[in-house]
Amino acid sequence: MKKYLIFTVACGALMFFGCKKSPDYVPDPYACECGAVTWFGTEYQVLDANYIHPAGFDSRRYYITSKVDLPEEMGTHTMNTWIEIPDVTTSIAHRIDPGDTLYQFTALVDEFNVNDPLDTLRKYVPVEGVVTINPPALFGGPETVQFLLILNELNNGVPSGANIQYKGSFTVNIEAN
Repeated sequence: MKKYLIFTVACGALMFFGCKKSPDYVPDPYACECGAVTWFGTEYQVLDANYIHPAGFDSRRYYITSKVDLPEEMGTHTMNTWIEIPDVTTSIAHRIDPGDTLYQFTALVDEFNVNDPLDTLRKYVPVEGVVTINPPALFGGPETVQFLLILNELNNGVPSGANIQYKGSFTVNIEAN
């Protein structure tokens, strides 16, 4: 009986002195502070901007993500964008222009919105647009990208609907090879 009493007192003391109340976890959303986009006339901060070299050092595929939720929305609402440029060696404007294949680019924009009861994922393609890149020096550094896209929603793989303006700018840090 004495061992049981000592064990109970020891466990009680351990629980009383061993546990402490810590503040509730509040997630701190990641934000790169590296740019902004404008969607339906409202500016939103870019949460993340990255790049890869899809076809050599002079090419880029940029990936950017922005949270675009409205105050009344409770769930996730994001814009995820990728823009691929075949050659970024000069500060030239890349356009969607069938007559000029030298400075073409491709892009795709996904709007993920769990608050939309009809369609949680909408895909958009640019029907017009320009992307301007300010490349870094030869040994790497910050690369600034500005874009203005006129988007159409993809319905069964075909661009349709009204033109939607989507613009922004962001900076990525290019590593030297």
